[in-house]
Amino acid sequence: MKRCGLVMLALACMLTTSCSLLPEEETFSTAPLIREYEKEEFKLAFAERGDMVLTEKIGCTYMPVKTEVLRYPVGGLLFDEAFVEVGDSVEVGQLLSQLDLAGIEEKVASSKQQIKKLNIRIAALEENRSLALERKRIQMKGSKSSEIEKALRTINEQYDSDLQSLEDSLYLAEIQLAEYEEQLSQRQLRAGIAGTVTFIRSVSSGERSVAGDRFITIADSTMSLFRAETEHWDLFKPGDEFIITVSKNEYEAVVASEEELGLPVTEKTQGENAYIYLKLKNPAFDLEDRDRGTLTIVLDSREDVLRVPESAVTSANGQHIVYYQDEEGMKAYKPVEIGLEAEKMVEIVSGLAEGESVIVE
Repeated sequence: MKRCGLVMLALACMLTTSCSLLPEEETFSTAPLIREYEKEEFKLAFAERGDMVLTEKIGCTYMPVKTEVLRYPVGGLLFDEAFVEVGDSVEVGQLLSQLDLAGIEEKVASSKQQIKKLNIRIAALEENRSLALERKRIQMKGSKSSEIEKALRTINEQYDSDLQSLEDSLYLAEIQLAEYEEQLSQRQLRAGIAGTVTFIRSVSSGERSVAGDRFITIADSTMSLFRAETEHWDLFKPGDEFIITVSKNEYEAVVASEEELGLPVTEKTQGENAYIYLKLKNPAFDLEDRDRGTLTIVLDSREDVLRVPESAVTSANGQHIVYYQDEEGMKAYKPVEIGLEAEKMVEIVSGLAEGESVIVE
């Protein structure tokens, strides 16, 4: 009975696990996706017609032919007045500005008046001497010559004494005048050249002078120049007009020859740097000596040429090439002949037709 139970138990176990022994339903893995061919994307540009201009910027330096910088030689004195402004024309010797004079002008005038009076007294003294000598000669007419000479000598000695006193006073007065005039000259600025005021220092109320500081600048604006050094000197012909830019300000200038400016004529060699000069058409009162500027010259120009961006042209094996996208969308290249390169464009002489596309970087 016991054996029968074990057999039954084994059969039951076999029945309960029979499903795991049957083959499972077959599952198929997902098939790989087959993507369609994608064309590579390129940045394209087109060969087009247009004008091209090759330019170059040239640096130049402002250099007035003649300038004068005026400075007060004394410091610590109150400013009095400026008699000119920037742009004013001045003549040689013209008073431009002065410090507090402290009555020096009156002292100068007084000294000059004293000197004038002394000179008048000296002249009168000499005239009186001549009259006195003449009278004495008339009075002693017929007297011994030795007696006449003695009498005349006595008169001369008297007048010489008075003259010496006057001349001593005159000498001291002239020394005093020179001192006053020196003080005055140190407190006044006068133009040493004829020209135009291009700079004058602004002064606040109660401000005092600083010895040696620039106060006024005068320039001969009729001969103010810009000078440039360039290997393209042959492109500058006398009379040609250019615009010179200095700190975003523009100035009209005309090319001037060395002969016209009275400068030594220098020999120029093709391909080597040489100086060229440009005269301002109008005075410029805001420019300072050695200010730097630029001007633009045209080196070459072409009209209605086939062109592409410079980034489309490269070189390989000693020839210029451009890349393009072929009919299958693949990157290909072709040789081209180029001409002028300017303004980030390249002239295509041959190898491309108008409207063809090229790959740009």
